[in-house]
Amino acid sequence: MLRCALRAKNHKKGLLIGSVIVDVKGVSGGGCVRCHRFSENKVPTGDPKVNRERMGKNPWEEVDMEEHDVTINGINMHYADWNGAGEALVCVHGLTANCRYFDSLGERLSPEYRVIAYDLRGRGNSGKPPKGYNVIRHAADLEALLDALSLKSVTLAGHSLGAGISAFFTAHFPERVHKLVLIDGGGGGPLADYDVLFESIRPMVDRLRAKYPSVAEYLKFMRSEYGEENWTGYMESVYAYDAGLNDDGSVSPKMSAETAIEDFYALKNYDALNAFPRIQCPTLFLRAPENYLGSPPIVNRAAAEFIAQAIANCTLVDVEGTNHATLLLGEGSTASEAIRAFLKV
Repeated sequence: MLRCALRAKNHKKGLLIGSVIVDVKGVSGGGCVRCHRFSENKVPTGDPKVNRERMGKNPWEEVDMEEHDVTINGINMHYADWNGAGEALVCVHGLTANCRYFDSLGERLSPEYRVIAYDLRGRGNSGKPPKGYNVIRHAADLEALLDALSLKSVTLAGHSLGAGISAFFTAHFPERVHKLVLIDGGGGGPLADYDVLFESIRPMVDRLRAKYPSVAEYLKFMRSEYGEENWTGYMESVYAYDAGLNDDGSVSPKMSAETAIEDFYALKNYDALNAFPRIQCPTLFLRAPENYLGSPPIVNRAAAEFIAQAIANCTLVDVEGTNHATLLLGEGSTASEAIRAFLKV
């Protein structure tokens, strides 16, 4: 109830990465990516008999999503597009995440809505300048992306750092956003205790410095970080996509720790207290109340209530049973239902 490179294997349908099979035909230049997701006990094997026993007659759950690249502000920007018939929901991910963090929203809200999620500069398959990471720069990229996609006004949804970017963008470009969704984030500014907050996300930053023998070992490490009981197919998709191949054959995350640290501490210069009162559009704040990676919730209840009161037309909802990651990556999260209800108002 809501309260206010795993070793890649060739498969006849595409490339098997963990519990996701991706049809890679035509992707290099931007094209259709057809994802087939399975629960852990239904991952296809090399034995057709085992497959039939595990999966039944119709194992495939198809999710149509297209991936594209566009050049903005002098860099490549990569985005995923669930091109539904309705209004556009543009999604902005968090500090060390990527566009695949919003697979659940893309799957559950399309084709009723068009869901677009992009890799921030420095992440995923977007360009990676050595320096220059801050909320203002990200907001400029977002404005340019909307222009490139001919989107005049959208619903904007941001998670964690992405919520801060989304709040800043909405405050300064109100004509481009008619509804705003802040997902377990949005704060910042000089009053926050960044050293304490950094400790809660340190495991996610430390992994960026490491090398792993294979994608399988990288996913094994991430599974141990989140805990077996929390691991989902959505998490596997995020981190399989995040895995980059090094020259020596090892695997590392595509993002650098230096980028994450620069972006994180640049939040000190983001004046959230000035931004919130400027936001006039209907706003939904989704908070994850459970502990995250052994630390308290990223956004405590008092902070969430402060933000909700500072924004003129904001509804605060606790998504029970979720933490900072499972809010979007948990199989049982009701975040998408809360967002759908908000979009229909």
